[in-house]
Amino acid sequence: MNQGRDEPPKTGTKTRNWAYWLVAHRKGVLAAVLAITAVSAVIAVRIDYDFTPQAIFSGENELVAYSEQVKATFGHAENIIIVVLQATSKEDCLTPAALKWQLQFADDAVGLPEVDRVDSLATTRLPRPRLFGGTGLMFVPVIREGTINHEEAQLVREKVNDQPLLEGTLISPDRRFTALVLHLDPRRKDIDHVTAVVSKVEQLTVQSKVPAGFRAFLGGLPTMRAAIVQGLQRDQITIIPLAALVFALVQIVLFRSWTGVVVSAAAVATGLAWTMAALVLLGQSLTIISNVLPILLMIVGVSSCVHFLNEYAEQLQRGSVTSKTFATDAAARTTQRITLACLLTSLTTALGFLSLLAARSQLLGALGWQAAMGIGLFFIATVLVCSGLMPIYRPTRQVAPSGGPPNSAHSPLARGAWAFGRWAIAWPRLTVSCGVALLFIAGLIGRNTEINSNLLETFDKNHPQTQQMHLLEEQLGGFVPMEIILSSDTQKWFLTADHWLRLCELEIRISTQSGVINLRSLVGVMREVDRQLPGGRQLPNLVDDPSKLERRLEECYQALKQSSKHNATRYFVTEDDRQLRILMNLRDLGTQGTLDLADWLAVLLEAKFPPTAASRIETRITGESYVAAVALTQFIRDLLFSLLGVSGLIFIVIGLVLRSPRLGLISILPNIAPLVVTLGYLGIRGYTISMSNVIVFAISLGVAVDDTIHFLARFRHEIQGKADLTESDIIAAIRRTCLGTGRAVLMTTILIVCGMAILLLSTFVPTRRFAELAAVTMLSALLGDLLLLPAMLKLFWPTGKSDRAKAAA
Repeated sequence: MNQGRDEPPKTGTKTRNWAYWLVAHRKGVLAAVLAITAVSAVIAVRIDYDFTPQAIFSGENELVAYSEQVKATFGHAENIIIVVLQATSKEDCLTPAALKWQLQFADDAVGLPEVDRVDSLATTRLPRPRLFGGTGLMFVPVIREGTINHEEAQLVREKVNDQPLLEGTLISPDRRFTALVLHLDPRRKDIDHVTAVVSKVEQLTVQSKVPAGFRAFLGGLPTMRAAIVQGLQRDQITIIPLAALVFALVQIVLFRSWTGVVVSAAAVATGLAWTMAALVLLGQSLTIISNVLPILLMIVGVSSCVHFLNEYAEQLQRGSVTSKTFATDAAARTTQRITLACLLTSLTTALGFLSLLAARSQLLGALGWQAAMGIGLFFIATVLVCSGLMPIYRPTRQVAPSGGPPNSAHSPLARGAWAFGRWAIAWPRLTVSCGVALLFIAGLIGRNTEINSNLLETFDKNHPQTQQMHLLEEQLGGFVPMEIILSSDTQKWFLTADHWLRLCELEIRISTQSGVINLRSLVGVMREVDRQLPGGRQLPNLVDDPSKLERRLEECYQALKQSSKHNATRYFVTEDDRQLRILMNLRDLGTQGTLDLADWLAVLLEAKFPPTAASRIETRITGESYVAAVALTQFIRDLLFSLLGVSGLIFIVIGLVLRSPRLGLISILPNIAPLVVTLGYLGIRGYTISMSNVIVFAISLGVAVDDTIHFLARFRHEIQGKADLTESDIIAAIRRTCLGTGRAVLMTTILIVCGMAILLLSTFVPTRRFAELAAVTMLSALLGDLLLLPAMLKLFWPTGKSDRAKAAA
């Protein structure tokens, strides 16, 4: 081995000045770092958690703006908490005890300041013809206040049986489920407020003394979101500390020295404190997307520390471990050699995340610059802490055979890394061919993996939230809204015979779709009014007589409008009678299923209301489910395209910084391998590319590139100083790289996979799936670095050229 490469630089050189100065003044540097970290830790504890799921929509400005405009006009269809009363005995929800509970609970819920109104059997009033004539309607309550006995309960049952609009919305067809829909203040949608309201309603439910033979539970989007946020916060409190503990335990096993754990733990804690404090000072919060930032930065920090300590161990084996001067020199040489590689890894990883700024999602852009900032701070913290604390690290001393790195040669990890490398350089063409074939097969398997996210993918099938969601879908019409808005410049255009019949046909077609659970609109309300007015049920018989149909429609509409106190038209028609809303509740179709339904609706709407018609009716699809589907799909596509773009940029940066375009080209195959293999794994497992899954690609690409850069930087160092390279020189350089840096690469992979395994304890399916996919990606990246990379270097690194000539190649 060329020992001259590892001699301390001469005094007076720039490299010696900064590296040796840093180590020589390590006590002062560490004191300054400790002071800054202490202040940062005090600031960092004030970090906010903004896990509002709707924040993912920000960036789709026009789509969101139109949705908010519709909500302001017609009311919020998604900002509701549904309290469900379920009969668990032979009785149903129309018994006196159940009706009393509904009446009392509705009164108590209306008293909450966050609740605007409550829709339930206890608050609903049904249209009835006036007793003494007149064209208007009067509205009578379903449940009359006062004593509710069996006779009153029977009257309620008759009213419910005679009112089709209630069935499947406020009461199930079998009468064993009934819903109390609490409409929340639409101005307060921040997750802290929503979570507090959900907690209040839960307490109210517990205090309400549900009758024997019944149970009450909560549903609705706010309830789901509160459960998601609470689970994420529990993960932040429990999973991340557990992951840190596992990192420490695994490092003790790998380093066989507690001092190594102290060095890496100090560096990671410093970087994390600095980053969290910076976010607080910049007024940033951890969001539903950036909640992965702490674990990501821990992974990056631990990886860098492993490379520092591995190189330091090698440097120590070249002299007296007990020599204080030599330990200082070893720490300085390690700092000067590893800092450049860490700078390059930090730069490429930061560039990868900064590419997210091009995405339309504001949350994705925020994650990009926050991660880039954190990686920069972690780089500084790692260099300062490792250079200052490395002299306390005492690795297990081993004897090395001639020609190999002393400490690594006998290390099982080093021998394992070299076993991969030895195979690769013995059969380089076979290795590369098998790698390319594997990537081709993985690409074929994963090529049809669709972009899709489901609301219920957050929870297991047996989770209470999942089961309650299904009950709401099956019994009470669900709660995931999609809306159709029809507009015209003509007032009351919907009362013309032609348009009315088109609306009726439209609703019949929509109702046949399996994804649509419930549909409500002016058509249904008008039919009920027609049934109650004198000469009821005329509308179905007037389809062949346009003039009579229009007169009856006008009569029904005026009767409905005159009952201003209970005017149902305000939910479906604007005050100027120009806009109409059709409100649907969907099953949890996922983003792709929702977009497919929206595409089908768009074709149907164009057929029923063609834009070329004389009285043009403009149609538009909106609603929470549609906005979420568009935003999430665009979010995932933005991230995928950003990854593709930054991959090319990373390889260019590698070539420029290592001053070898050839190394940049050689690094391409090993670094795209983990991404393609993970895509194939998604196809094999039947997973979709969801919001949580796609972030794995971004994180894993950064970590995989880090290991590749360290490997290539070590290889380049090993061949420096050779005027003419022979094949045996290249093999020897690869061998030393595998035994040295390969050991660190294997160690970081073990650390990361073990740390990720802790995420499998999460109660959230996306978190567990993230851990699973990250492990697959890291293991495939390991094979790329220890198999494909040595094989590519053996095949494509030229012999017989000077170092300068190779750098220019």
